[in-house]
Amino acid sequence: MLNPSKQRDSRREARQRLNVSFAEAVTGWAVNKLFPIPKIPSRYFRLPWRRIFRTYGVVRGSLFIFKVLAMWPFELAAELFRSSNQSPDEKRQAVPSFSHGDHVCLLYHSENVLLDKLTSFVAEGLANGERCFFVQSPRVRERLLDNLKLRGIDVEREMNRGALMFRSIEEMYFGSDAFDSSALLLRLDAMIEETLRSGFTGLRTAGDMSRAFSDPALQGSVLDYERKVDEHFAEKKVVGFCNYCLEEMPEGKLDSVIDAHALHVLDFRSA
Repeated sequence: MLNPSKQRDSRREARQRLNVSFAEAVTGWAVNKLFPIPKIPSRYFRLPWRRIFRTYGVVRGSLFIFKVLAMWPFELAAELFRSSNQSPDEKRQAVPSFSHGDHVCLLYHSENVLLDKLTSFVAEGLANGERCFFVQSPRVRERLLDNLKLRGIDVEREMNRGALMFRSIEEMYFGSDAFDSSALLLRLDAMIEETLRSGFTGLRTAGDMSRAFSDPALQGSVLDYERKVDEHFAEKKVVGFCNYCLEEMPEGKLDSVIDAHALHVLDFRSA
């Protein structure tokens, strides 16, 4: 158990990560609005003002957004200057990736898009010394393993050492014939602790939420779970990556799903 000083440091670091995450989302949204590139997926398709207001309050949240946007042109100019002096290798290394505490949703049309994102997600996690845990359909699992092999990853070795793990959607979300958000959070907490004890640097999870969310009786429970995860992951050494198929998205629910995640990737390339 952490002592009070370490707990304060952990909360301070979590708040700093949240501030950075919000600032990136605000400036990313501004870039999309001013310089849209058709058919390119974006992590910042919408301004997360609801989450910012929930976190800081309306007044402080509004001031936060205003401050970020006021400083953005100067930071953009500095970033462009730095980028112009970088080598090609440095530019590739500067591509943003996910960090511990991130809770992301991928909203996609094509399974090929999903596989592309998941393959990169796993490769990055393994390179970082993290455990990668997946709750996907059998078809996606097999295609993901094939993609990883094509990248030169020894999937049998990674699975044998516990760095690459899979569970079925039924086993993870409906083990007791019901979607239980509290029980799921407890299972995730236990998995994070066991992952760190096993010597991994953190945990990456990627879960297919489409089936559960397409059931009208479960939509409230799924959104409640996603909101809890969003707050819960902020201080944990874990990255959550939830995938939702837009073809199965209930009408009028897209905004609610986006608002329940710190970050989102909205991919219309196959629309």
